[in-house]
Formats: sequence, C-alpha cells, structure tokens
Amino acid sequence: MTEITGKKGVFGRVWFQMRPSRETRLIDPIAFVGALICAPLLIAAVFCWVLFIPVFAVGFGALPYLLFGTPVYFWLLSRGEERQTRFALAGFIVNAFGALVLTASQRIGFSGAFDMFQLYIGFGSVFAPIWSAAFVWLYRSFRRDRFFPNQI
Repeated sequence: MTEITGKKGVFGRVWFQMRPSRETRLIDPIAFVGALICAPLLIAAVFCWVLFIPVFAVGFGALPYLLFGTPVYFWLLSRGEERQTRFALAGFIVNAFGALVLTASQRIGFSGAFDMFQLYIGFGSVFAPIWSAAFVWLYRSFRRDRFFPNQI
C-alpha cells in the first residue's frame, strides 16, 4: 500500500488534496431547541415598540425559520462554529434561498407567490440575520457546560 501512495496519480500530478473533514461536535439538544424557539420571541419582545413589526415577523417567518434555519444551525454548530457573524450571514443566505424558491413557484404558476415573495424577502432580509445571531447567543447562554462547567 505504501508504494501506491508515493507515486503520481493516473493523470500525472495529483491536482487536489483530500482534506480531512472537520471533527464534529456534540450539540446540547435542550439548549438548541430552547434557543431555536426563544430567539424570534426575544427579538419580538425587545423590539415590539417598533410598530409591532417584529411581532408580525414572528408570524410570517416562523415556518421558514424552522424549516430552513434548523438544519443550517444544526450543521454550523456541529462543525464547531459559534460566531454570530457567521450565523447572521447563514441566515441571510437561507433567506435568499427561500426567496428563490418562492420565485420559482411563481414561475411555475402559483399566482399568489409574488405577494408572498415581497413580504418574505422584505421582512426576512432584516429579521433572518437578527434571529440567527440571537439564536447563537442564546445557544451559548443555554449550554449545559455554562452552568455545570466540570461535568461533561
């Protein structure tokens, strides 16, 4: 086996290197679910004085937040990422993906999708990054090792 690894590839030089995947980390499920539920509610409670817009944003954005945001948050946390800026950027990208899905559904023939698109991209481009940053802040606050640092 060692004589194979020392040679060049079939087409000459090997032009890519296989990188070892990042190690995955365990996610505290109680902290994850608690932060997932509390992040939009916290933002709505703190900023409800702005014409109740964040309160309505919870109603409009809860389903896309849970459907699209949960797997992305889970993936980022399992990779060890806990920076608020990365989560805010991921929230914005996931919101843009949702806007593309709504645009595609409008192209297919759903006539009411364009109105939903305007609401979704308008509110979502503001609230998705804020909710994502609040999620990671709450997750770090709710983690079990924060309260019991000597236990695993």
